[in-house]
Amino acid sequence: EFRRVLFRSRMRNAEKDRIAKLEFTKDFVKMKPRLKPVIKKHSNNYTNSTYAKLEDINQEIDPILGEHNFATRHKIINQTETSVTIRAELLHSHGHSEYSDLTMPLDNVGSKGASNKTNIQAISSTVSYLRRVALCALLTISTGDDIDGNRVEQEAKQPAPKPVQKPVS
Repeated sequence: EFRRVLFRSRMRNAEKDRIAKLEFTKDFVKMKPRLKPVIKKHSNNYTNSTYAKLEDINQEIDPILGEHNFATRHKIINQTETSVTIRAELLHSHGHSEYSDLTMPLDNVGSKGASNKTNIQAISSTVSYLRRVALCALLTISTGDDIDGNRVEQEAKQPAPKPVQKPVS
């Protein structure tokens, strides 16, 4: 008798989980077209680039998420002397959730390799960056090319393409 009760309980839980995932998917599919690219409004003078702050992203997406029964949260799930791992979670009112984990080295050196932050500043900077990137990855939100101003340097180092001559017919 106990096994039968346990089996039924597991079946009910599996069915609840299946329905929760189905509702999550239905609401995500309805919501996704409304999640437009977020405009980069802030300048990083150090890298000669622009970026979208987390509060800009949240201001754009939170009302849309709420309309479709979603919410987000972030957790630090691992930290070492050299890296941090963030989990961005997408929660749904029916109980299903999905997440994206992202690990990056501490942002404690500048683009030329010189130390430019204290350990606390490096952790804070890394966590802030990870939260933005993980959230956008989880929701497939674009903020445009995220190159931190490095494309200009890379293009300057590469030789200009040579023109191709076509045979005259």
